Order: sequence, then C-alpha cells, then structure tokens
Amino acid sequence: MVTNIMMGLGINLFGHNPSFIKEALITQMDKGIQIGPQSELVGKVAEEKEGYSS
Repeated sequence: MVTNIMMGLGINLFGHNPSFIKEALITQMDKGIQIGPQSELVGKVAEEKEGYSS
C-alpha cells in the first residue's frame, strides 16, 4: 500500500508496510483526494520544500 518514490529508501528505513505510514495514508484518503493546488497541504509542502534548495 505504501508508494515508495525514494528508490528503496523507505523500505530500508521503515521496513515493508509500516503501520504508521499506512494509518497516515488511510486518514488522508478518508478526508478525500484533491488534485494539484486544490489540496490544503500545498502551502505547507511548498514551504518545507523551499528549505531543500536554499
């Protein structure tokens, strides 16, 4: 159920199908799925990502 976009890094750090990630995904999916900038998380993610390139 976990989507791994970090070339195996998630599996190495957390193991296969960690419960805390599964629970977070289910909680978010229960709120509904938005596409692109419609999500309420866009601003928070943009601010956090900004720190990666500074």
